[in-house]
Amino acid sequence: MKKDDQTETYYRRKPTQSRSIQRVDQVLDATRQGILEGGYDSLTMNEIAHRAGMKRSAIYRYFSGKPALMVSLIELHHEDIHHIVRRLFGPVERQSDLVDAVQSLVSQYFQLFLDDPVLPAVWMGAQSSPELSELCSRENEKVGRLIGVSMQRALPEMSRNPITVAILLLELIGASARLALQSQEANSRDEIEAIAKVSAVAVAFGAD
Repeated sequence: MKKDDQTETYYRRKPTQSRSIQRVDQVLDATRQGILEGGYDSLTMNEIAHRAGMKRSAIYRYFSGKPALMVSLIELHHEDIHHIVRRLFGPVERQSDLVDAVQSLVSQYFQLFLDDPVLPAVWMGAQSSPELSELCSRENEKVGRLIGVSMQRALPEMSRNPITVAILLLELIGASARLALQSQEANSRDEIEAIAKVSAVAVAFGAD
């Protein structure tokens, strides 16, 4: 599943009318629920169609198959991350701003996973596919570039590659959020989040 000239090729046909958009949303919701309850590997297009309340052929009007649905879910998740990063890191000018932005990113990333428990399952499904894993890496690099620009403003003397540092930061936060979601106790999740904040700041300000 590769993009061609930034065109969203995971759609067979890009929905434009409100009814079509609604049907696509139904399919994506059905996919999310199927992944959450049984995992990505066991999910079938027949099950998705049943959950969405439509014929399988209707799904194929918009999506080429299950991997295309996964691509769409992954990109929706990364869109959320892009919005958060732009809002938090856009105003960063000083070191104190960077600390606040990094800690807020941890909190908001954790909240994304708490609000949407299907995300870890989507992530696991992505890791099982080289193409989907490559997509995640590309998206992380895009977000990393946004964070890297802010790092350079706040830390003009840094000799490390800011994009590499930012990608490492995102990987740390994502892994911490997935670990926290596995815990059934709120105190444990809070503890993991607190440790992640300290670790994330340490990564951002690591010694050159």
